[in-house]
Amino acid sequence: MKQRLLFIGIAFAMLVLTNHAQADLFDSPSPYLVGGQPWSVFSADLDGDGYSDLATVSYQTDSLTILLNAGDGTFLQHGKYLTGDVPVYVHGADLNGDTAIDLAVSNKLDNTVSLFINNGDGTFATPVTVAAGTSPTSVRLADFNGDNSPDLVVTNEQITMPFIDDSVSVMFNNGDGTFQTRVSFEVGVSPQETAAIDLNGDTSLDLAVVNLEGHTVSILLNDGSGSFTHVAECESNHMPSGISAADLDNDGDLDLVAPNSDAYDRSVISVILNNGDGTFQATIYYNSGGAPIATFTSDLDNDTDIDIVVANWSSDSVSILLNNGDATFQPPIQYAAGDGPASLFAANLNDDNYNDMVVTNRNSDDLLVYLNQGSSSQADDDQTPNLPVRFKLAQNYPNPFNPSTVISYSLPTKSEVTVSIYNVLGQQVRLLYCGVKPAGNHLVEWDGSDETGKSVATGVYLYRLQSGNHVEIKKMLLLK
Repeated sequence: MKQRLLFIGIAFAMLVLTNHAQADLFDSPSPYLVGGQPWSVFSADLDGDGYSDLATVSYQTDSLTILLNAGDGTFLQHGKYLTGDVPVYVHGADLNGDTAIDLAVSNKLDNTVSLFINNGDGTFATPVTVAAGTSPTSVRLADFNGDNSPDLVVTNEQITMPFIDDSVSVMFNNGDGTFQTRVSFEVGVSPQETAAIDLNGDTSLDLAVVNLEGHTVSILLNDGSGSFTHVAECESNHMPSGISAADLDNDGDLDLVAPNSDAYDRSVISVILNNGDGTFQATIYYNSGGAPIATFTSDLDNDTDIDIVVANWSSDSVSILLNNGDATFQPPIQYAAGDGPASLFAANLNDDNYNDMVVTNRNSDDLLVYLNQGSSSQADDDQTPNLPVRFKLAQNYPNPFNPSTVISYSLPTKSEVTVSIYNVLGQQVRLLYCGVKPAGNHLVEWDGSDETGKSVATGVYLYRLQSGNHVEIKKMLLLK
């Protein structure tokens, strides 16, 4: 494991910023001790109560820790499970079709993935082990072959020359949570993390893989069957260590963000904008904190634009870059983290329609939960500052999603609004809202169910916003 190369003694001095209007975006963080040098964190409703819970892996103790949400953004440790040797990444999806979120953990030293099947209450069966490639650095769950079952994709890092196993491996789900033998695809040097997203608008999930020693992001396009073609390498400065994706410029396609973790002389993240066909524009760089190691994309100030959160491992901080709406970003707002922040996740943890943050800290053995207090840019019904200047429907978030997603929209004036969900045949699946809304930015959540409350199948859905003569429609992808 890499030694921390820099130390900036910021202790817990909470916020460094010049714009006082955004100073209260997040509360002071609440710490949760998990031990064993936690690395990766994942959030989803694990016990079926409608609230987002937490799962994290600790590589020193070879363990998975589950923390269940009390419903208000506070957490209780609910269990600890043994993984393989040196777990470094955790991700979740319903692997066996029982609607409960299961977990997959990549184990770096024994070249395996541990599969934890959920009993439905946030407890997990003894893990099943499947073989990965050499030194698996991350794992993702997504449906790559269109059979409505989430498959496994694992990044494999050959840590010594000649780097012959630097690859991503795809393992197809048999539909019951068991998996076929892996099929591997070549990527760049020292791959670290993979994003599974539709990059070229054909509804099949493609791959973007960040390469630490190659200093690039590999783009692999899916032919629809789960077979991938390596089509491009995008520049990403020096030692990119993570990858996240979202529609940053509001053009309907998914863009990429990568942190560059070289701690010597760089503190930048890479923003790579999609042309809509799986090709990309020249990389744009933004300052963050010292040695950015992980990123997450989420709308943090409820203006419907997707912002960027960065964990900085040498400055022990979290940077927030607020989006101006066109994929340009304001100077970073800095929050203190624990000792050695390694990963982060953003989700609505206390059911208030604002996205909160979770950060793992390897050297202080804890998680920090930052609850969002709401932004001054979110206008109340009886206030008028910072009102939107135009009608706008934003890309849902997260996308792809399971089990729920949030749809954001903006109204410049008080309007009668209808928000509906349709399938690709044009049939209405769910009416989410019909009524009058004041001018401002608004949110509505879809839980993936139809009008009868039945969960709908994996696939592409359309969401439609109508306000008077204004109509906008966007696509979203439900994965199970």
